[in-house]
Amino acid sequence: ATSEVGVRRVASLPTLRGGTAAKNREKQLQMKRDGTERRRRDMQEKLQVQRDGDMGTIRERVQRHQQLREQRFERLQEEILGQSELRCMASETLRAKAQDDYRRRSQMYEQWNEKVYNNIQKQITRALNPNSREKGQMMGGSKSVGFQLPDENFKPRIHPADDPTKSSLYASADEK
Repeated sequence: ATSEVGVRRVASLPTLRGGTAAKNREKQLQMKRDGTERRRRDMQEKLQVQRDGDMGTIRERVQRHQQLREQRFERLQEEILGQSELRCMASETLRAKAQDDYRRRSQMYEQWNEKVYNNIQKQITRALNPNSREKGQMMGGSKSVGFQLPDENFKPRIHPADDPTKSSLYASADEK
């Protein structure tokens, strides 16, 4: 019986060892997971430290560039606003030229508006809103006949010499 008991004990030992081995194996896996987590946390902490350092470097660089831009702006403004006789004369000449160009363009537009646009507008208005024949006969005291061919389309017309934008072309053509 002792041999059976001893055998039984020997037979029961592997099951005990198996349970202990499983626990040991589980402990090893847990330690390995803990080690992996610890390494992951360490890596994240290192990355965070590096990111913080990079952000500080970027902020410094942005501030430095902003200061350089402000210094450049102030230097350029000082050069522009610095009063010298030559600059003042050049500035006055440029302003006078710009005003003269604006005045000429305005006059050209006014002339074109009077001679071209208004003339075309009157023709279009008359074509779209014809006068009453009866009223015209009563006011004029005479009858007249006007007609338009069926295939004839209305087209407003102006004399080319009336266009002020082309007056310089006509003047140069007359000189030749």
